[in-house]
Order: sequence, then structure tokens, then C-alpha cells
Amino acid sequence: METEKVVENCLKRIGNRYLLVVLAAKRAWQLVQGNERLIETKRTKPTTIALEEIAAGEVIIEKDGKKA
Repeated sequence: METEKVVENCLKRIGNRYLLVVLAAKRAWQLVQGNERLIETKRTKPTTIALEEIAAGEVIIEKDGKKA
């Protein structure tokens, strides 16, 4: 999937660019730390993998214990 389309899909799910950046950064850091991928992808860079996971709906945000 092209990076632009991945970002568009992420924004449809998250709806806020700032929140998307924070979420992608946190997830990318988890991947760097050794956490397993949530999706199969040919990509190798943690940030790109994180964005693809968010676009696929595998990474969610919780606010006050509720899914957002």
C-alpha cells in the first residue's frame, strides 16, 4: 500500500493528525523495543509498520478506559 493511502486510511480511523502522530510514534517505539507486529507486511521501518497497523484497525486508542 502506498504511504499516502496508508496515512489517509489512518486519518479516517483516528480523525486527528496530532493524535495519529503520537499513536504512531508510541507504536513504532514498541516495535523497536521488540514487540511483535500485529499485521503481516513487507515493510521494515517501524514507523511505516505502525501506520499500516493503525490503518488496518489493529491499534486502537483508549480514553478513560473506553475505546475511542
